[in-house]
Amino acid sequence: MKMIGKQHIISVILLVTSSCQKVQSETTCVSVDERNETGFRKFNFTSGSERDIGFPLNVSSANYLRENSNSISVMLPEEGCTMDTDFQEIKNKLIEKGLYPPSQPDETDFWKQFEEVVDVQALRKKKERYPRMKDPLHKIMPFCSLPQIWRGFDILEVAEAVHDEFPGIYHIEMITNWLNQGRITPNNKVIPKFGKIDFLRGPVLLSDMVGLAIRLVGTCNFALKWEVGRARPEEIAWKIKEGELKVPTSYQRVSNIIEDMDLESATRFTAYAEGSPTHPSWPAMHSAASAASFWLNVIVDLTEEQLCEARKLDYVIAYGRTVAGVHYPDDNIAGLMVGQEILAQRLPTYLELVYGSDKEVLEQKIQNAIYDWTVFKESDCYKGIEPSSMPCKNTKSGKYGLLSKLFGRNS
Repeated sequence: MKMIGKQHIISVILLVTSSCQKVQSETTCVSVDERNETGFRKFNFTSGSERDIGFPLNVSSANYLRENSNSISVMLPEEGCTMDTDFQEIKNKLIEKGLYPPSQPDETDFWKQFEEVVDVQALRKKKERYPRMKDPLHKIMPFCSLPQIWRGFDILEVAEAVHDEFPGIYHIEMITNWLNQGRITPNNKVIPKFGKIDFLRGPVLLSDMVGLAIRLVGTCNFALKWEVGRARPEEIAWKIKEGELKVPTSYQRVSNIIEDMDLESATRFTAYAEGSPTHPSWPAMHSAASAASFWLNVIVDLTEEQLCEARKLDYVIAYGRTVAGVHYPDDNIAGLMVGQEILAQRLPTYLELVYGSDKEVLEQKIQNAIYDWTVFKESDCYKGIEPSSMPCKNTKSGKYGLLSKLFGRNS
């Protein structure tokens, strides 16, 4: 049982002098300093003396990190989350789903999340060590939960597919396939068209939306990251390996698995040589940027099959980062929810001004399109119970797909 409820905002948690959390049968009291020590610390300082950085990040610490570290996109709420966006409302939506504030190492929920990351890394590393073994991806997620453009990927390819890829590239590929197949039907009640065939309100609009959706959510998502400062999984794994963090007795198997990994550095826990990015873990940006199933469902008349396919793509891009060892599962779900909520707040104004949308019609369409990502794994879509027109076959479509090859790999 948690002694601090999810309804408390993170600033309250960090202002108390100490807190006691019950993890199974164990009760651990931690001070603010101790909690900060188990928070994000991969600042990658470049000059000057290393400063003790606490969370929520303040102006002084933010400026110091920008000038003296390789920390990525250091944002404060008042800098990056003000225009057409209610920052507190975003957090309220997360609180409703038990996603804010994210759990920390002194809480039971954290170890459930971390255990899943560790188990997935053990499977991935085994595949690296024994390439000819049967791929273990099916132990993590059903084969039919993969979108068409990722069908046939193994566990190593899923991890690499979300490694510094061009933002939105897989959504571009999916949409391009639909356009080539003549399967895109714009919703002209939401986006007025100029003529029976409208290139500007068709392909050009879709091209605009892919980049726009990522741009609109990025600043607020990073503001949340730097407010909370959740440690990356590799940081926790390394602290356990070095004996700096005690694992609850009920999760001792986690410590044993990490010991068996024989890590030479924190980054070796992950699929990437450089390890996790140098910004906090929660909420995941890959996930927040994967909101195509939301905005497509607003401006396009999607079939049930297309909506399922878009959700699969959004989810696998998100969860692929857990497969790579750089995010906890609830980082991903929070990111998916954050991206959707930010767009729900910001799209009406943009689409009205730029495309002449009827704001009232648009807002109703947005409300109907909002999805609860906390239940996706329970859905028929995820489980592969699909429309008969879209049979689930294990056919390899190429390692990264046509557009990924065209753009190249930035890894």
